[in-house]
Amino acid sequence: GLYRYGRAIEILLAAHKGKHLEEAGQSQLVTYLQAQNRYAESIPLLQPLVASQPNNLTYRVWLMSAYFHTGRQAELLALLKQTDTFFHDKDRWRDDAIAALGASCLDNKLYTQSVAYYNELIPLHQRTQPRRGIGNGILSGYYSQLARAFAGLGKTADAVDAAGGAIVSWGPTHQGRTQALESLKQVLHAAPDLDGYVAARDNQIATTGLDSAIIRKALGQVYLAKGATAKAILQLQLAISLQPNDLETHRLLIDCLDKQGDKEKAILA
Repeated sequence: GLYRYGRAIEILLAAHKGKHLEEAGQSQLVTYLQAQNRYAESIPLLQPLVASQPNNLTYRVWLMSAYFHTGRQAELLALLKQTDTFFHDKDRWRDDAIAALGASCLDNKLYTQSVAYYNELIPLHQRTQPRRGIGNGILSGYYSQLARAFAGLGKTADAVDAAGGAIVSWGPTHQGRTQALESLKQVLHAAPDLDGYVAARDNQIATTGLDSAIIRKALGQVYLAKGATAKAILQLQLAISLQPNDLETHRLLIDCLDKQGDKEKAILA
């Protein structure tokens, strides 16, 4: 409580060396160490905890994080495989376990594995929740995590589709909607070839005739943030053509036109 983290860790380490720490104290020490990026020191604490409490998925996730942050990739993958096998046995494979492993893989940059977990988790959640999970906020969060995993793989189109799923299934709160929209902008901003994605999307729309004002607006915002004002204007104009009553999009377009010094078009916008 005094923010003297080093001293707190020192006291707990001394207690552990003297074998005075029970499991709760050891767990607290691990959280303190990892909060201070002292992951290597948390490993010898976590390994016996995982061995003695194999059903405790939190300990496994903490150890996976420690392996990732210390560059012990082989041990990270081995622990993930062992954990996956263990929790698939004896009806342990439930949505909470899948969600924890999906999030852990995402944090540890195991994007392929994370995508696989979320692709299993999302339909499971939809099957078991009222209204297929729409509006409870949890499903939207899963879609947002899936979008981040696809973005990590450089699969922009898949990431945008998943972010769209987060928007469609967002919860009833304003914060939930804001987070889902922010997820879409993040995956677009992280796109390794944003222009290539836009071109491919335009070709698809030419065939299907299906466009999205939300995606066009997000593209405009991302291009504006990147300083590509002309490209932002085009996307915002397309967004307005699809959803003419969105005042925020009009304001963004006016801002872009002002940046280009085009006062007449700004007035018309």
